[in-house]
This record gives sequence, C-alpha cells and structure tokens, in this order.
Amino acid sequence: MNFLMDAATLAPIEYVPIQTVYQNRNRGSHFRPVADSCRVYGRLLRFALSSLAGAAVDWLLFSLLLWILPLPFPQIIFCGTILARVVSGFVNFLLNRYFCFHSTAPAGTELLRYFLLFLLQMLASASLVSLASCLPIPPVAAKILVDTLLFFISFRIQKNWVFLQRRKIDGT
Repeated sequence: MNFLMDAATLAPIEYVPIQTVYQNRNRGSHFRPVADSCRVYGRLLRFALSSLAGAAVDWLLFSLLLWILPLPFPQIIFCGTILARVVSGFVNFLLNRYFCFHSTAPAGTELLRYFLLFLLQMLASASLVSLASCLPIPPVAAKILVDTLLFFISFRIQKNWVFLQRRKIDGT
C-alpha cells in the first residue's frame, strides 16, 4: 500500500479493468485479515502511537512544571504550556522521523519543516476551535473534532513533505 501511495505521486496511474478469478472458491488464499491490515495501516497506526506518546509527554511535563516552577499563576500556565509543548513536539518529531516514517534524510531540513507545521497546526487548532465557539457545540467537543481533522491532515503533510523520501521508480 505504501509503495502504491508513493508511486502515485511519482508516475501517472492508469486504471485498467481486470477480471477476478477465484479457483476452488479461493481456498488457496493466504490473506490474514489482522496481520495484513496491520501491514497496510501500519504507518498510520505508528503515527497515532507517536501522537499519543507526544500528548503523554506534553501532559506529564506540563504537570511537573506547574509543580516546580516558582511563578505566579497566570505566568506558570503560559510558561508551562510553551515548555511542555516544545519538548513534546521534539519528542514527537523524533518518533515520527525514526519510528513512523523511517527517514534517513538530513534531519535539519526535516526539523525545520516539522517546526513550521507544528506552529501552523497550533494556530489552526486555536483558530478553528475559536470559530467553532460560535456554533452550539461545547468547546471540548469542538477541540476534539478539530484536532482529529488536523491529525489526518498532519499525517499527510508529514508523509508528503516533512519526511518525504525521494525515490525513483525505475531504480536509477
């Protein structure tokens, strides 16, 4: 599946109808629903796991910073949020780079692209949740909907731009 998705961006795709033939009621099939589905959706599953790990780091570090930073209440929330988000973003970058997308490209360009996406995604989340506050939707529900949409958009952007692996189809 990953090969087909990558190939679609590198070469034109032509659809050709084919006839499906099952011999002996498909008794010779070696399709394994769970294992084969994991192989097809593996990258997206790893991306989801890295996102959950980043959220856990963000929450734990924010909680720790609230406890140890000697700042008054409004400033501690602001500083704790920024510090925790930056650290969890870097952890998420590393997990996505090595665990999800298996990138071998130079890290500097990828980190710069990731940071730009990171900032735009935070701004998009805040803006869209603010816009949704005009609707009769609770803010927490709006945030869940907006961030779920941004999760899938972020996956595509990271796959196709941040961690883009340049491959040639003909091997040259």
